[in-house]
Amino acid sequence: MAGYVAISKQQMNDTLIHDMGFTVMDADNEHSSEFVYTREVVTKSGRRYPYRIKVYSSIQKSTGWSDECGADAIRVVLIDTTTNRPAVGKQKRVHRTKNALKNLRARCRDLYKVVMSAESCPSCSAMMVVRENRKTGDKFLSCSRYRPGSPHHCEQTKRLENPHD
Repeated sequence: MAGYVAISKQQMNDTLIHDMGFTVMDADNEHSSEFVYTREVVTKSGRRYPYRIKVYSSIQKSTGWSDECGADAIRVVLIDTTTNRPAVGKQKRVHRTKNALKNLRARCRDLYKVVMSAESCPSCSAMMVVRENRKTGDKFLSCSRYRPGSPHHCEQTKRLENPHD
């Protein structure tokens, strides 16, 4: 594995704010010790999707630098703005190595592609995501808002033509 590289708040700002149009969430939020960046998912033509990309930077508010080596990696999450919950399963973390900021840009672009290419739920217009039946291993499409007990819960599913792929 490549060696750890410290990342400053300025480097993160240059990448996320200046290059990619993110904003810093409330920096005075006492619930987080790290800077969190966010950006709405909007196409170049102006179409808005009900999703935001959140980047948990691992840049400490107290120092303006990333955590020590081996602490936490940069996390990139696609958030459904209706439910305020992650829209897709776990995403790969961005490790703070030499190419961390380049990899961070790519991870954010990948989430944009997920939203742009996803089929829409016929019931609520959220994204349909691939899930796996725990008993059979068959894959199927399910609404990303499938959350029993949630006020925005949607149970829409759709069979895949090749459920074993």
